Amino acid sequence: MSKLTARQLFLVSLCALAVAQAAWSNPAAASATTAGTIYNIMPSAGGTLFFSQAGTRTTTPTCTSENRWVINVTTPAGQTLAAALITAYSLGKQIEIHGSGDCRDYSTTESVDYFRILN
Repeated sequence: MSKLTARQLFLVSLCALAVAQAAWSNPAAASATTAGTIYNIMPSAGGTLFFSQAGTRTTTPTCTSENRWVINVTTPAGQTLAAALITAYSLGKQIEIHGSGDCRDYSTTESVDYFRILN
């Protein structure tokens, strides 16, 4: 195997940096909220869990027409989010939500990327 030239090594490093930046960047239109309580929890037979939150929300993605959030509970990650959400709701805790920037789990509702339980 031949050694890489300095130019080739630079180009490989530049490509790796671009891939890393794309993987770590958040979508530009992703929402976030201030602290607020959870309400209107609505599980559906389609494998989604809808809910609302009383905090102030930032700009939403263009696909969002509902003032609520959705979690896909058919995945292990979604099940973890749902369990934490129900626990926070049961304990009367406030949460801050960070959205995914898209409506991948329901066409009119932004999906949850993660949330933080406060108090």
